[in-house]
Amino acid sequence: MQRRTEESIHGRMAEQRFACIREIQIQRQRADLAASSFRHSLLSVRSLAEQNLADREKLCRLKDSLKELEADLVEALSVKTGKESKSTFLAEALSSTASRTEQLKKTILDLRRKRDKHSAVISEQLLALEALEAKSSQYILERQKTEEAIEWYNRILGFRAECGEGVKFIFDKIDRKNPNEEYSFSIRLDNDAYNLLDCNTILEGIPELIVDLNKTNGLFKFARIMREKFQVAASNGVLPTSISVYPDSSSVTVSSAPPASVDSKSETSVRQNDLHVKVNDCHHDPHKKVNIGQPAIQSPRSVSALRRSPRFLVRRIN
Repeated sequence: MQRRTEESIHGRMAEQRFACIREIQIQRQRADLAASSFRHSLLSVRSLAEQNLADREKLCRLKDSLKELEADLVEALSVKTGKESKSTFLAEALSSTASRTEQLKKTILDLRRKRDKHSAVISEQLLALEALEAKSSQYILERQKTEEAIEWYNRILGFRAECGEGVKFIFDKIDRKNPNEEYSFSIRLDNDAYNLLDCNTILEGIPELIVDLNKTNGLFKFARIMREKFQVAASNGVLPTSISVYPDSSSVTVSSAPPASVDSKSETSVRQNDLHVKVNDCHHDPHKKVNIGQPAIQSPRSVSALRRSPRFLVRRIN
């Protein structure tokens, strides 16, 4: 009895197992079909998405093309408008040019008549200009020679002049043992009389030299003699000291006879022009140094005396 019961239970269990197996197989088949269907759907969706992306890119390209076309259209319209305005302006200009042409023809006739009148004047001016150019070339040549002479004086003889309270003449290269030692004297012209203001070396015969200077107006000769005296003093061992003033020279007046010019036989023209250029520089600017060196003493009174005096044979160079 018990055995039959167990067999019946085992039979029912076997049936249920077979039923479960069949159900599992059916569910597996359904799952496979669903998976296959999902894969197909996924592939379809992917293809649609790719197609959608391609269509979107194409749409973007079309939009860009449309924008370019719109810009080209705007540019073409602006060009067209510009050409229309330009053509209108040209038409107006042509009409005004036609009227101006008639006026210009009349003006040309008047100008031709004036040209014929001015041609003679221009010819005369050209001749005068050629003469002026020749004089200018000669003056430039003389100026170059003068500058070369000044450079030679500065380099070889160590000479320079400074404008201040009168004209200060400065020499170096006097003492062979000490060529940089400076010897100087200052001279001023008051009421057509030369006055020696100072001299940094004690020298003999200065009053007589001042008298001779006022008689002959030989300023270069005076400067040359002073340099020679400086050389003699340096050879005797006399060195420049503090400024020495010569009050006796202020009492010397101008001779009643007209001032004599420097003897051309004794002094070369280049050297005379050298002094003229230096004094002329003082005339133009009383605070300007003729050569680079120590600062000059400022004295407008002495410079104005130089400008008024006829004893300085100076040509003003503008």
